[in-house]
Amino acid sequence: MDRVDTEHLFDSEYFLDLRSFAWSRASEDSWAASTGGYRVNGASLDCCDLYLDQSLLFTRRLTPGLEFRFLFVALSDKARQESHHYLEFEKALGAGWSAEIFGEPTFRK
Repeated sequence: MDRVDTEHLFDSEYFLDLRSFAWSRASEDSWAASTGGYRVNGASLDCCDLYLDQSLLFTRRLTPGLEFRFLFVALSDKARQESHHYLEFEKALGAGWSAEIFGEPTFRK
């Protein structure tokens, strides 16, 4: 059961730490509106574990109607260690419409 529901293995302060170290709403809104940059948030959870949340965003206009975006996201804490690499292509179709192709080219689906 410890593999399915691990919540009881963490102390109560752990969940408060996760909320305390989370990005603020204003920061999230600014990041969502940006076209590029790097941000990192790290904090000590205890003697041996580090909370680390980092993102890298790169945007490049390839042609007047085609834009490319690369987003790297890494998040680690006591319960998980994950990283993602997203690729996006957006094509302007005119009249305010656009089409987007996006995905994460990794071995695991």
